[in-house]
Amino acid sequence: MTRNRLLFLGAVRASLRAWFHAVILQDGRTLFSYSLRPKWRNRRAQRDAMIQGWADFLRGRFGRRDVRLS
Repeated sequence: MTRNRLLFLGAVRASLRAWFHAVILQDGRTLFSYSLRPKWRNRRAQRDAMIQGWADFLRGRFGRRDVRLS
């Protein structure tokens, strides 16, 4: 979802304000909560998925991602 939202913002040529809102206010707040708030620390998989979505977006990796569950 993170990567696809970023792709959408790029596709519609969103304003700087929209990027700021998505990146800093939404993702930043969520990552901060997942990392530091005791209530959400058990959400490591979600945090890691958000970070991976950002990495894929920045590297230009698109399409379905192969995920292996162990």
